[in-house]
Amino acid sequence: MSTEVQGNTAGTRRREQILDVAVEMFANRGFESTTMRAVAEETGTTAPLVIYHFATKQELYRAVFARYQYLNEERRRQVLAVDPSAADAVERIVDAFLMPTLKAQETVDGKLFARLVLREASDPSAHDRGILAEYFDPMARDFIQVMRKALPDKPPGFHEWAYMFGVGALTGTALPRRIASLSELPNINDFRYDYLRTVLIAGWRGH
Repeated sequence: MSTEVQGNTAGTRRREQILDVAVEMFANRGFESTTMRAVAEETGTTAPLVIYHFATKQELYRAVFARYQYLNEERRRQVLAVDPSAADAVERIVDAFLMPTLKAQETVDGKLFARLVLREASDPSAHDRGILAEYFDPMARDFIQVMRKALPDKPPGFHEWAYMFGVGALTGTALPRRIASLSELPNINDFRYDYLRTVLIAGWRGH
């Protein structure tokens, strides 16, 4: 292997290591409380090297979301494959909305990203960063369009709010300790998909 190839491989590996650390720190501390220096220290490298790969904290933050964009692309692919005239269209839309994300949350990495999305979605400063607009809004518009076709008799604004209520319910699944504190059932989190699916289908249908 040539020296140049070895260098590129090592650089790619270091970049991925930085992203591994960054997603955990952003998820646990938030954007404002995470610094490039702290990421460097946790990675076992230096701030200049982190800046070499990601010029700014904003760029690093965007790179974290770009890393997981495949989840939103899969959700878009699934919802655009739904036949809005089918009897089970709403069920299929809900499954496209939930399943890729909930499946990802079965891994430690996926749980961290879910927590990060929850932070970003609830942060008053999120609009200024443009993360939601770039990585989530195109998918959201696809869902809303398909929902309009599947549920054409709803009043103006229903589909947009229905989608947002779904987002709130889904991001809430990133708080397993919260639901555990409200229940005496030791396996309360095992029911989250079935119950969340039931609630969204009923809510989006309007009954």
